[in-house]
Amino acid sequence: MKNSIRVIFLDGIRGWASLMVLLSHLVANFLAIFTPQLHFNKEKLMSDIADHHYWGFIFGVFLRFVTDGHLAVLIFFVLSGYALSAAHLVPPKRNLGLAAAARYFRLMIPILFTSCIAYLLLKFGLFFNVEATRAEPAYANWLGTFYNFDANFLKALKFSLHDVFLKYDDAGTYNSSLWTMRTELYGSFFIYLYLAVFRKTEKIQWKIIGILGLALYLFETLYACFVAGYVIAELNKKYQSGDMAIYKCPSQIVLLCIFAIAAIASTFFRGNDKITFLIATAIVFSVSFSSWLKSFFSTRISEFLGKISFPLYLIQILVICSWSSYLAIHLPRFGLSNLHSCFLIFFSTVTICLIASIGLIPVEKTSVVLSKKIARLILRGAESGVRNLVRLYPNPPKS
Repeated sequence: MKNSIRVIFLDGIRGWASLMVLLSHLVANFLAIFTPQLHFNKEKLMSDIADHHYWGFIFGVFLRFVTDGHLAVLIFFVLSGYALSAAHLVPPKRNLGLAAAARYFRLMIPILFTSCIAYLLLKFGLFFNVEATRAEPAYANWLGTFYNFDANFLKALKFSLHDVFLKYDDAGTYNSSLWTMRTELYGSFFIYLYLAVFRKTEKIQWKIIGILGLALYLFETLYACFVAGYVIAELNKKYQSGDMAIYKCPSQIVLLCIFAIAAIASTFFRGNDKITFLIATAIVFSVSFSSWLKSFFSTRISEFLGKISFPLYLIQILVICSWSSYLAIHLPRFGLSNLHSCFLIFFSTVTICLIASIGLIPVEKTSVVLSKKIARLILRGAESGVRNLVRLYPNPPKS
């Protein structure tokens, strides 16, 4: 039962983080262009505090927090380090070879499917983001940078199978959200390699992981997120008993405070990955040890968002560049105010993204099953190749 709850709350965090990425793209990068009320205003927040307008301050912090897409991405990385580690912390029961061999295909299959959708939308002229930029030049710095090329199926295929993991290029991307995939894949392999080399037994090598984590934090901060996730997984395994002091009421209040402080900090400290790393780690840590927070992230709505987290992450840019951009161009012709247009675009876009994500669940499930089947074939082929080499060269020449 504990393992089931653990999976649900991890998926719940991932689901809400995916929704944060959608809100970041849709609200902060898109709707805020023509809706000044959505712009972040630090001076207004400070004046709300000074004038005792606490609800205004709370709303401003909340809006800033839930539209922090970069923080959500780092939360993804911490969660990946946690989830990939937690599944393999009992050496006799794990299969790191299978997990590592399946990882690329697990990510690639949904990416390939949604890239084909992007190709078709581009091929049939159903992306309107470039046209929207011509109507509103303020979109040029973000919305106008996507899909400024002709549809090419072979390039879409190459992007999905190779470029997105090894040679990502903003100018030729079929999905701008996928700049994270190289870090996700390499970070996953780092965790598997670390477990294989330094976690062969139940003994935890704290000094080694501490040195590696510090080095990555200083020089490759995004990869340090995976280390943070691993450390939280180890701590959670070690201190998972509900009878321990950390699960008592005073500690639960402290953990809630850590979560709240991290959320507030994300409002004022952006643009520095080292600080964002600390915030993301604090959020995942606090949820992992707070039975109250864990309960929220295990609710039905959290579980639902967890199931559609990767599809939602993949589909949102396609919807914004097609449907949302189309509405941004044509709604002003009906005499709607900016605020009314904003509400209509927001609710219709979120609805379409959720429905499309539900439609992609079969692709998500297929990728989980198929990636493991492919991985088993690869491992069997490798084992067969090794056996054949041993038969051919039973006595290797001595040097």
